[in-house]
Amino acid sequence: MSVDEKEIIAMFWKLNAANRTSVYDFMQYLIERDNKSVPYEEIDQLESDNEPISDEVLHRINNAKPEDYLTGEEAMREFPGIQVDLP
Repeated sequence: MSVDEKEIIAMFWKLNAANRTSVYDFMQYLIERDNKSVPYEEIDQLESDNEPISDEVLHRINNAKPEDYLTGEEAMREFPGIQVDLP
């Protein structure tokens, strides 16, 4: 199947910002998978983690305050090398 680059770009810009981010992330995944930089075949063979979230974790998520979260800058300082998309 032939893909028209201009049509793909036009479709991309019709998406809302959140969906454009998803498309971008998926494209990065496809590039990494094709470059074999991440062992996706090995990951795909791992057993699925179907454990439900514990009540404790759900409680912590549902009761989190803004100060409980890290900003992108804080994450980069605390976890050197982490990739963070900053606005």
